[in-house]
Amino acid sequence: MDAKILEQQIERYFDAALSADEERELVRWLTASEVPEHLEHDKQVILALHDTAASDHTEAMERLSRKIDAWETEEHRPIRRALTVRLWKAASVAACAVLVVGLSLQLLRPSTPRDTFDNPEDAYTATCEALLALSSALNKGTEYVGMAMETGGKVERSVNHQLEILKGLNNN
Repeated sequence: MDAKILEQQIERYFDAALSADEERELVRWLTASEVPEHLEHDKQVILALHDTAASDHTEAMERLSRKIDAWETEEHRPIRRALTVRLWKAASVAACAVLVVGLSLQLLRPSTPRDTFDNPEDAYTATCEALLALSSALNKGTEYVGMAMETGGKVERSVNHQLEILKGLNNN
């Protein structure tokens, strides 16, 4: 390659005006041929940049390959997830059925209304029993709310962890 054409190609390289094919041709020519002394520094810079880009590309491809392999192993898990979703759906249907049957039995049962009490002690005893039943039902409900909050916290931590992983992937 003529020294003048080589200078123009090097100048176009540093201006990022070369096509990918022209750039490969320039790097191939610089690798295989001698250049004038005043272009030797440019040759070293271009070859160093090309080697760095090639090693960066190789490293990125290796990381991508490892990530694809990891995703491939994770793809075997959806079967278990699908089974879990089906079980949740079945449990939801069963719970709704139990609720409907229970409510219909409660509504269809003949109820005998209780009148007011003649004796204040009987009224007090009945009131205490009703309040104790209400209190135990509230305590049981509070336990379930606590368990639900704990599960929600675990889910939130898991989602945040997965988002951090995805952010790390995007940054790479």
